[in-house]
Amino acid sequence: MQYNTGETTESLKNEYNPDGSVLRKCQLRLFDMLCYFDEICKKLNIEYRLDSGSVLGAVRHEGFIPWDDDLDVVISKKDEKKLRDYLISNPNSQYVLLCPQTDSSYLYPWNSLRDLKSEYLQDTTMHNVRKYRGMQIDIFTEQVGSIKPLFIFSKKLTALINHHLLGKVRLVPTLLCFIQKNLLIPSFSFLSKIVGNKNYCNFSYGIFWWHPIAKKTLYPTKPILFEGKLFPGPANPEKYLEIVYGKKWMNLPPKENRNWHKASYRIED
Repeated sequence: MQYNTGETTESLKNEYNPDGSVLRKCQLRLFDMLCYFDEICKKLNIEYRLDSGSVLGAVRHEGFIPWDDDLDVVISKKDEKKLRDYLISNPNSQYVLLCPQTDSSYLYPWNSLRDLKSEYLQDTTMHNVRKYRGMQIDIFTEQVGSIKPLFIFSKKLTALINHHLLGKVRLVPTLLCFIQKNLLIPSFSFLSKIVGNKNYCNFSYGIFWWHPIAKKTLYPTKPILFEGKLFPGPANPEKYLEIVYGKKWMNLPPKENRNWHKASYRIED
């Protein structure tokens, strides 16, 4: 396949993730993590779906975006505790759930599954204060009826806590995180159930991306091919991608925008 930049599937692979490269090893580790996550969700009867760049990779590349270095999934808010409790009480020798209960320096309002035998190499305070820094599957949650002003306020508070205060001001980030998680987000969510549009889903409060999407575009989930295996995806992945990335979602971005994490990697075989 040839893309808008003139690059092809083969040339992208040769440039970014050829077989045996560090990035390709990281992607294969992430794929193993996704298979593990899929197995746990089936065991616990938790519905999930691939999300964001993982859907884009599945549809545009039938797997990872060649330069991508993480995975995104979505579960319901009601299943978050069930999944967290299981992963904490049933530890795995290879993977760990990164959340405030396992790492007090992690103050994002979503959890991540992390690999214990790899590492993102980034020189940022937010990254370096964390206990677990391996390859990650971000486990986002969603809700119905998000109210935009409240969503914008909560995402700005998340950014303030993690990007400006964490590691620089003692106790304040932890206190703000506690207030956001235990007071603001529950209050905003309750209000959304009363006055929000119940036909649309969006990320839960505190997450950065405002993408209200009609339920019928997301559910029931539809299997999509990712690295040779079927995983749950949106009911209408093409419509989903148009909403999230625009009508030209099949186009590749400029090269300077392709390493979102701006990281290098270490991985153990």
